[in-house]
Amino acid sequence: SGKDTIFKQIRIGHHLRPFTIFKLRTMTSKPIPDKDDLYPDKATYETQIGRVLRILKIDELPQLLNILKQEMNFFGPRPLREKLHHHYMKQIPDFEKRYKIMPGIMGLSQIIDPDDVDRHAGLACDIYYIHHRTIKLDAMIFVSTCFNILFHITKQLHLQMRKSWLNHIQIDAPDGSVGSFSTDPEVFLLDQN
Repeated sequence: SGKDTIFKQIRIGHHLRPFTIFKLRTMTSKPIPDKDDLYPDKATYETQIGRVLRILKIDELPQLLNILKQEMNFFGPRPLREKLHHHYMKQIPDFEKRYKIMPGIMGLSQIIDPDDVDRHAGLACDIYYIHHRTIKLDAMIFVSTCFNILFHITKQLHLQMRKSWLNHIQIDAPDGSVGSFSTDPEVFLLDQN
């Protein structure tokens, strides 16, 4: 997008202290029209290379600097944007409990709710991690994160291959059109004459 490759944003960290998080830029620098939108549509702003970086979690690598600055750990609850933090603090009882430890690059809630759809479930995961964190749990989170990455890669490859095959297969549909996909079994029968 012509802007800096490192994206910086204020996040809320340990003991509710704001800090600047570093990530590789995965979105265009286009301003979001509705500044009050808590969940802007990523697809609208995400670049093609940015999508790949996110799937592979490569965009998180600059957060190693946050770890060196002792603002983050490898494992823990993900640090939230200020707007989301304030929203959840009003909406979810005991939400501040997630700030008892440093935020992490990888977390249990990202495995259970990777799209951040159910913040109540995410909070339950964060609280569970806070009370049960061990090297074994961290290792399980690491392995699960690796499996999630592999799942997303294979899913994307499958979708690309499917699209490619459908573009190359010429299917004569009953309505006479060519190249359209039909679930009608008659379309797939070979002429026996």
